[in-house]
Amino acid sequence: MTMNDNLLRQLSQEITDVKRKLRTKNDLERSLARVRQTLQEKRRKLWELETRLAEESADVEALEKLSLQGLFLSILGNREEQLKEEQQELLLVKLKHDECQEAIEKLEQQVEDLERQVERLGQVLNSTTSPSWSTWSRPTICPS
Repeated sequence: MTMNDNLLRQLSQEITDVKRKLRTKNDLERSLARVRQTLQEKRRKLWELETRLAEESADVEALEKLSLQGLFLSILGNREEQLKEEQQELLLVKLKHDECQEAIEKLEQQVEDLERQVERLGQVLNSTTSPSWSTWSRPTICPS
């Protein structure tokens, strides 16, 4: 086996490694895009839940205070039942809100991790300067 054969084999291996790293980087970038999309959807959902949470909280507060609606429901005998229902709705929305907030925190961590991995692979790929290329020389052709 000649020196040029060894260099060609080494170059071939390096090309294979770079291709593998590029595929990995592309896979990570696709994953990152999916996680960012999910994160955006969860943030939108959290905003909706925060709005509902404020509404439900206002409903409970209105029933707890002596308001016209509270007085009307007291007269009808439905005030305590209505208050209990509103409190349950408030707790359910609060639970969904907290779950969504936790999911967002996990997704934000995933985004950071994926960004770091993509950055690291990008740096590796950018710094891949093979010494093999600089030491490779054209084969000498024997004169006939």
